[in-house]
Formats: sequence, structure tokens, C-alpha cells
Amino acid sequence: MTLEAILTLSTLGATLIAMAVGVLRLDVLALLMLLSLGISGVLTVDELLSGFSDPVVFTITALFVVGQAIQSSGLAQRMGQGIVHITGTRELPLMIGLVIAVASLSALMSSTGTLSIFLPVAIALAKQLKIHPGRLLMPMAFAAFVGGMLTLIGTPPNLVVNTTLKEAGLAAFGFFSFSGPGVLALGVLILYFWLFGQKQLPQSTIDTSLSPPPDMQTLIQAY
Repeated sequence: MTLEAILTLSTLGATLIAMAVGVLRLDVLALLMLLSLGISGVLTVDELLSGFSDPVVFTITALFVVGQAIQSSGLAQRMGQGIVHITGTRELPLMIGLVIAVASLSALMSSTGTLSIFLPVAIALAKQLKIHPGRLLMPMAFAAFVGGMLTLIGTPPNLVVNTTLKEAGLAAFGFFSFSGPGVLALGVLILYFWLFGQKQLPQSTIDTSLSPPPDMQTLIQAY
């Protein structure tokens, strides 16, 4: 094994341990990892900075900006109210409505950002229905994952693969190239929770005397 390989594996191992321990923020750790690889000579300056000029990086960053705009503008709350208006307050229609809404939004932005938007909405709806929050949150988690299959920008790996194809001189994916299998997967997900999934979700109720669900800023600080 070469010295460069040893340094790379050591840096990667140290970074993973630091992430698990939580001693530093993830963005700080990522920059420190890059700097260590550059100082050790494993990467050249051009290689060190190449990621910052990658279109995929800017696209993913833009998706998080869009997610924050949706949250700050109050659109997420209006979406939650719209779902309740369409499905009513019955649990199963509400669950399916949330699954469709989360998957649709996840097709246009990161799944993490989508869940962060709908998290307070789902908790508030669970309290309103007097059910365990997990009965709405678990289907939402799967929906966010499946939503990444619906479009080219639904998940970062799609963008990475698409960029690699272009660099190799091959035909790139279209925006809706993944939509066929993605819609099929979403249909299977809805059918599963409709027929079987409800029995696997938490059955306990919640105490309605609890304080209102925390806002996103409180959740971020707690995390």
C-alpha cells in the first residue's frame, strides 16, 4: 500500500470517528479533511478545489436554498392545511395525502430538506388526531426516499451519475428519465401502507395536554 493510500484511509477514518463523536460541525470536518489531504500532498491544489466548481455541488446547494424558502415563506404550513382540507381528518387518507405531498416535493429538492419542512406539520396533525406521531412520520420517511426516484434532481446520486455520463461522452439522463420506475415504487408504497403498513406502525396515542410542537429553529438547536 502506498503512502498516499495510507494517508487517505487514515484521514477518512479520523473524519468518520469525529463525525460519530460530534466534536465539530460536519461542514468544518469536511473542510479540515480537504485541507489535510492537500497539506499532505495527496491532492493537488486544482484537485482540492475542483469540487467547488462542480455543477452538482451548486445544484444541491440550490435545492437547500429552495427548501429554506419554502419553509420561511409559510408555504409548508399552507401545504399541510391544504392536505387536511382535501383528505379530511381521517388517519388513512391523511397519511396517503402526506405520502404523495412529501414524495412530490422530494422529487424537486433534497429528501432531508423535504422532511425538515413537513416534520412540524406532521407532528401538529398527529396531535390534532390524537395519534402517535410515528404513524405519520414513518410513511413520510419512506415517501421522501421514494420521491428521489421521480426526477433527475430528486437525489444527489442521480446528478452525480448524470455528470459522469456527460464527462464520459455518453447520453445523459432526461429530467423525467427516472419517473416511470419512481411512480411505480410510489404506488407500491401507498398500496403497502393502505393494506398492511398501518398494522406495523405505533399504536399508542399521545397526550394532548403536551405543549405545542416545537418550531424548526427549536428542533435545530436541540439537534
